[in-house]
Amino acid sequence: MAGILLEGYYWQELFLSFSFTMGIAVIYLTVRNPDLFLDHKTELMTREAFRMIMRQLLEKNDFEGFGFVIRDYDECRMAYGGAFVDGFLGYFGKYLRQEFSKQYLFYMGGGRFFIISTLPMDLEAEVSKVHERFRKPWGRDGKIAYFDINCCILDDTLVFSSVDELKQCIGIAFETADSPKHEDVIIDKGCQERVKRQFHVRGLLEESLAGNSLEVFLQPLVEASSGRVEGAEALVRMKDKDGSIVGPAEFIDMASATGAVSILGEQVFAKVCEFIRDGGLEACGMKWVHVNVGQCSVCAVVWQNP
Repeated sequence: MAGILLEGYYWQELFLSFSFTMGIAVIYLTVRNPDLFLDHKTELMTREAFRMIMRQLLEKNDFEGFGFVIRDYDECRMAYGGAFVDGFLGYFGKYLRQEFSKQYLFYMGGGRFFIISTLPMDLEAEVSKVHERFRKPWGRDGKIAYFDINCCILDDTLVFSSVDELKQCIGIAFETADSPKHEDVIIDKGCQERVKRQFHVRGLLEESLAGNSLEVFLQPLVEASSGRVEGAEALVRMKDKDGSIVGPAEFIDMASATGAVSILGEQVFAKVCEFIRDGGLEACGMKWVHVNVGQCSVCAVVWQNP
């Protein structure tokens, strides 16, 4: 529009051509930039491309797929060097492009690959084929390496409400497949229910922090020799919409991962201060309350009753 307006006022200049050129460059850099959608190590599509493509495929929900994870990928990088291990990623990508030329191929990072197909696939046979290839050595520049994998197979009967839900299910499956002594994993209804629960708890956490509605419970700490309650430890709990208690195991790590743990700690700290200010220590016959601040359990604040 700027080019058209300028061209109208200054018809002898090339404002319109310049504007079109700049527009095409901006569109390329922001939308078609291959660095955003193509991993340079594997030459497979990235997680950003996965999000874009799956947003379209979820509308029809007519796809299937599976993925695999290089077992102990981070440990291999530390043991043999990142450059040595990452050098084989290109060979993995080349193999996948040859074997699955009609499918969408993604490198999700961290030694994790996923294959999506809109065409019918014999998933059991394809998974077996990938396993068979990885039982053989990989050669690169005269060097031989073996890599162990586990696969994650997507149950094609599942219906996902969003790309985030699908990605979370795949992420949980990858974590499970990479755990010690684990075999291939099916991304099934149980996995989906776990993800839905996580989304629900995350929403509750956001609402609780925004409304400062987290509750603090005091766990008494007893002096062994006298049997008297000397103090207490502050424990944070969250209530669901039906009034049930959501345990810390479900939301503390989530708060840490999202960076909200500091806000959570501040709110708990403030509530304990209010409890002390309002005479709670005297009423309970206690001398102090421990409050864990942040993510570190050894970081405690002790309020002494004057």
